[in-house]
Amino acid sequence: MMKLVLRIFCLLFCLAVPSAKQTQSEEHLDIGSQRELFVDGFLIERMTGSYLYLHHPQPAETAIQVDRPWEGGDNLGISVLHHDGIYRMYYRGMASDDTKGRCYAESPDGITWTKPSLGLIEVAGT
Repeated sequence: MMKLVLRIFCLLFCLAVPSAKQTQSEEHLDIGSQRELFVDGFLIERMTGSYLYLHHPQPAETAIQVDRPWEGGDNLGISVLHHDGIYRMYYRGMASDDTKGRCYAESPDGITWTKPSLGLIEVAGT
């Protein structure tokens, strides 16, 4: 008899307390007109007959050559931002003599990159 009462109590409790998913679906998450990359289920309410799939990268041409004294062989923290119609790549270089450079490249299309001389820091006479 006690098991039956416990089961009924659990059933009534589950019906009375909304789940986090139900509460979230009742609320509206306004993302405006911005684009969103769906890499998880956070912004997706349901998926019927579909699934998330990330394609494997494909080898292509070299995007950027490491050819400046301050870049070296170790380049870290690469970030690409699109602003005012220009793709801007910011990355950190480390030359063999422990010279650390903050590096910048830009591209009109995200494929062809140039490294303009900004004249902000002098490294090895450049």
